[in-house]
This record gives sequence, structure tokens and C-alpha cells, in this order.
Amino acid sequence: MNKKFYIELIFLILLGIVTSLSLPPYNYVIVNFFTFSFFFIFLIFISPAKAIEFQGKFLQGHFILGKTDPNAKILVGKKEVKVSKDGFFVFGIDRDQKYDLTFTKIINGKKEVITKKVLKRKYNIQRIDGLEESKVTPPESVYKRIKEENNKIG
Repeated sequence: MNKKFYIELIFLILLGIVTSLSLPPYNYVIVNFFTFSFFFIFLIFISPAKAIEFQGKFLQGHFILGKTDPNAKILVGKKEVKVSKDGFFVFGIDRDQKYDLTFTKIINGKKEVITKKVLKRKYNIQRIDGLEESKVTPPESVYKRIKEENNKIG
């Protein structure tokens, strides 16, 4: 544990002791005002959020938006994703994803690993039977023409 952790712990213990003055027999109500104010200041400024926030469903084929500390390095599985200067990152879940996703957040040399369960998605698969083979798999001449047309475009 580092020094900052112990200082924060002592601060919270002292805050708890001071808060007890608002209980009988003292009943100093004004103490609650100051102790709650200091507690919320502690939550907002001293102890920053360390979690990764996600927006989106962890479902096969879905797009997820994440938010974290801008200085963090994020790995989705073994692949690193870019984190913006505001702390946002994005990734997509494979349509055939079979396993849970593992996120690794690395900041100041410390690793935090989060695992999210990916739910299976039921796809509405439509089939067309009785189609000519030349329409399903075009002849080589069609592929050649497509390549030539793409070269003319750009």
C-alpha cells in the first residue's frame, strides 16, 4: 500500500470520529454540515474514479463505447485500443465471439483486469434456394471485370 492510501484512510477515520459529535449527548448538528461537505469533497477531488465505464450491450456483433482515465492504456483481449485525450475508446464485438472479453487497464504501471460476458445473438438467416450456380459463384471473367472497374474508379 502506498502513502496516499494511508493518508486517505486516516482522513476518513478522523471524519468518522468528528461525525460522532453530532450524536447524543453532544447533538452538534452543524458538525454534520461540515463532515458531509468534507466527505463529498473527498469523493470528488481526492479519490478519482478508477473504473472503466461502458456504453452498449455486450452482445455478439455490437459496438461498445468505453470511458476511462485518459492516461490509461487499454487492451481488449491482447489488442491495444486507442484512448482519446478525453478518455474515450471504442471497439466492436465479433459477430461470432464465443468467449468472454477481457479488458486490461494499465496506468502508472498497475494492471487492472476486467472480464465481461458476451451474450450470444440469434441472427435471422434467410436462404434462397434454386438459384443458378453462376449467380452464386460468378465466373472468373466477372471477377476480372470487377477488378478492372475498381481500378478505373480509384
